[in-house]
Amino acid sequence: MLINNCLYLYIVVYRYLWILMLTRALLYAIIRKNLCQEVSLMPDVIYFTTEDIMKKYQVKRGTIKKWRDEGMPFYKIGRGVRFKEYEVENWVMDNKNIKN
Repeated sequence: MLINNCLYLYIVVYRYLWILMLTRALLYAIIRKNLCQEVSLMPDVIYFTTEDIMKKYQVKRGTIKKWRDEGMPFYKIGRGVRFKEYEVENWVMDNKNIKN
């Protein structure tokens, strides 16, 4: 009788753990799938360096510094400065009389 009870308990615990592992794996798969879909829906963001903006708008480094002080969006990445392409284009169109 004791062996049957132990065997029954072992089977119940094994099934519980198996269901738990299966549920966990399924949840991870769902999360990964959703994250991949979210990432694929995000547009590719292109970052400009200061030199890229200098070439594109034919301005000097000091002008870009002045634009940053005036509110042009930028990001400090380490010691460098980067600009998102669409943010710079929108800011320049809204604030300056410069054509691409």
